[in-house]
Amino acid sequence: MDLTQILNDALETASQWLPEAFVEQPINYSWPFISALLGVLIGALFAARYCRKLALQSQQAVQHQAQVNEKKVLDGFLQVLQLESKIVFDHYENRIGLDIEQLKEGEPLLQSYPQNSDFFSAYNSNTALIGQVPDAALRLQIVKANTLFKAMLNALQINAQLRDEYLRLLEKADVSQAPIDASKANKKLKVLQQQGLLLKREHLLSKVQMLKMLSLLQAYSQTQ
Repeated sequence: MDLTQILNDALETASQWLPEAFVEQPINYSWPFISALLGVLIGALFAARYCRKLALQSQQAVQHQAQVNEKKVLDGFLQVLQLESKIVFDHYENRIGLDIEQLKEGEPLLQSYPQNSDFFSAYNSNTALIGQVPDAALRLQIVKANTLFKAMLNALQINAQLRDEYLRLLEKADVSQAPIDASKANKKLKVLQQQGLLLKREHLLSKVQMLKMLSLLQAYSQTQ
């Protein structure tokens, strides 16, 4: 198809949008006319490409800003998690952790540790963000440390219940002086002694994992 045919097709299409009087006039296919028409077409082509480029740049800018905002949210969460974990673990260590480490074989833990439901507020309320942590080792360590530490706190709650039951049985045996009551108290004491060994083992395991998590969080924050 030659240039004249292309122009005719284009003009025939364009004529549908022009007034009838204008369309009926003869068209002069002189080089000035062709040059002017080509200039318009080329100008429209460049304008379309420029608009497309601007739209693409705008979309990329929006995506980049969204990524920046997501990273800020993630970094903020990890900072809060690090602070919360350190405060909770330091409180636990000072209140009962050191006592657990000093338990001798066969010695029960008779101390109690009051627990707060908000101990893991940052961790529990932002589980979706944990999956976005880019460092796989840090992501795994966060889940591992918090899971083991929660298990440790649950074990302390069980131990507290056993201790309360033992103290009630012991008090009852002291009052009644009945051998059967003393036997029940002794049985409960043996359970407490076994629980003491379990607590010490779980405490040492959770402590190692918590300290490792805090170390990784600190290293991550220093690279940002």
